[in-house]
Amino acid sequence: QVAINETGNPLTTELVNLINPVAARQMLMIGITTTSFLFPFFWMLPGMSVTLIDKKEKIDTYRKWLSDVVNGNEQTQVTNREVPSAPFVLHRVSFLPGDPLISTLPYGYDFAILSSVVQQHFFHQNVELLRKIFHALLPGGRVVVREVLCAPESNSHYSNAVYSVNSLVETRGKPPYNFEEVKTALEQAGFIGVRLLNPETWMDGVIEAYKPLSAQL
Repeated sequence: QVAINETGNPLTTELVNLINPVAARQMLMIGITTTSFLFPFFWMLPGMSVTLIDKKEKIDTYRKWLSDVVNGNEQTQVTNREVPSAPFVLHRVSFLPGDPLISTLPYGYDFAILSSVVQQHFFHQNVELLRKIFHALLPGGRVVVREVLCAPESNSHYSNAVYSVNSLVETRGKPPYNFEEVKTALEQAGFIGVRLLNPETWMDGVIEAYKPLSAQL
C-alpha cells in the first residue's frame, strides 16, 4: 500500500476546503502522498482533470488501487458517499511515471499541489523541483505545498520536536523545514505571493504561491 488510505480522512476534506481551488481546471499532483486529496478535489471541481507524476512502481500500485476503489473491489476507509463513480474518475486522471526531480514536466497546468514532498529533499533539490513546476504552470498558475512545518523556535511545540527528529532519521539527514525556508525556495524558483494559509496549525502547514501573469512561457 502506498500511503493512499487517508482519502477518507475528514482532515483531508477540511484541507481541500481551506485550499479552495475553485478556478482549477488542469491540476498537476506531485507524488503519491498527494492523492489523499483526489476525491475531495473531484467533488469540489467536477470539471477538473489531473496528472499524477511519481516513480513507475508507485504509479502502477496507485493506478490499480484507484481502479479497484472506484469499481468497488477494494476495502478502504473511503465511504461509498466519498467515492465518485468509475467513469467520473478514471477518464479524468492521467499518469506520468517518472522522478519529478529528473523528468520534464508537461506545460499547461493552472494548479499544482505537493504533499509531504518537500521534506524528502535537500533545499537545492526543492528549488529545482519547484522551478520545474513553475515552468509547467500557465502564467498566473497556483502552487500549493502541504507539509509538516517546523514552527519558529520561540513557538515550537513538542510535536514539532518529535517530527524534526523523525524527519532526520527517515530522510537520511535531510532537514525539516519551517515556513520561511519553504517560502525562500518558492521565491528562488520564481513564485510570488507566498502565503501560509493556516498559520495556527504548523503540523498541517499549507502554503500557496503564484506564477506571475507576466512570466514568460
